[in-house]
Amino acid sequence: MDMKRHLRHCMLYEFHLHGNAAIAYKNICRAYPEEIFGQRMCERWFQRFRSGDTNLEDEERSGRPSKFNPKMLEEMIHDDPRQSTRKLGEELGVNHMTVYRHLTAVGRTWRRGALVPHELSERNKLERVRICRSLLDQAANSSFLDNLITGDEKWVHYDNPGRRGQWLLPGEVGIPAKRARLTPKKIMLCVWWNRRGIIYYEFLQRNTTINSASYSLQLEKVQDALRKSGQIPSGRRKILFLQDNARAHVAAATMEKIRVLRWKALPHPAYSPDLAPTDYHLFRSMQHALAGKIHENDDMVEDTIKEFFDSKPPSFFQDGIAKLVARWQWVIDNNGDYFID
Repeated sequence: MDMKRHLRHCMLYEFHLHGNAAIAYKNICRAYPEEIFGQRMCERWFQRFRSGDTNLEDEERSGRPSKFNPKMLEEMIHDDPRQSTRKLGEELGVNHMTVYRHLTAVGRTWRRGALVPHELSERNKLERVRICRSLLDQAANSSFLDNLITGDEKWVHYDNPGRRGQWLLPGEVGIPAKRARLTPKKIMLCVWWNRRGIIYYEFLQRNTTINSASYSLQLEKVQDALRKSGQIPSGRRKILFLQDNARAHVAAATMEKIRVLRWKALPHPAYSPDLAPTDYHLFRSMQHALAGKIHENDDMVEDTIKEFFDSKPPSFFQDGIAKLVARWQWVIDNNGDYFID
């Protein structure tokens, strides 16, 4: 099936149905989420339909443009920044390197669109600002980041496709990417770390789940690892524990275990992976390392993760924790919005 022509049939159907290009674009994207399809293209076809022209073929051209047209290229990129230089070059009738040189000359770079975690309500934003102010005040203590540990869980898939890049200007976020579909071929990684590196990690046994009881046992193992490495604070100082608000993490039994361990649980706003170092730093870097890799079994996955952890210098972990201060301040200055990078 010619998908380009099929999409035009869909646009014509939507035009006859309600005549709204924005609604048509959303409906078609919902039906064909994997297709690269720009809203401005939909609007142009609707303009054509309104003029009485319902021919779905491309307008005839006297030939490819003999000279490179930067304005046309910018319009095409505005419609859909995910197009490759080869595809753009074919449409413009020029070599793909001509397209590449122009895009880089105007400051565009090829990078992936951000994944927006959640549609934040005003209440969510206010809570993010309140908690960030509290944490920023505490961070004024010179030992705060030294005593902070963090961690989380992540499904590691056997197959790890990469996300498609886009041509973006500095500061542009780009078109959000859709998350990969979950498959049964995966294994759960649980990890805890601080500025000095990985403290403890394990892979969850098959057919087991994380609840307050199992999570509390894991925290005991983290405490043992801290003790063996001499990282238990002396005197009145406590381990400062930063974690998200997953049910097992904040259950009453878990919070009691944290108290018994003499740790201090730090507040973390809801829907805020941009303020969780494991999400924005450790797991992001891990996902880049996994991109394109295919594993046949759990052992291969575990070897890859161990190799990844072992490859990271101390500065990697120091930077991940240090970024918290700037992110807290950014959220405060931007009224609770997500930190997009």
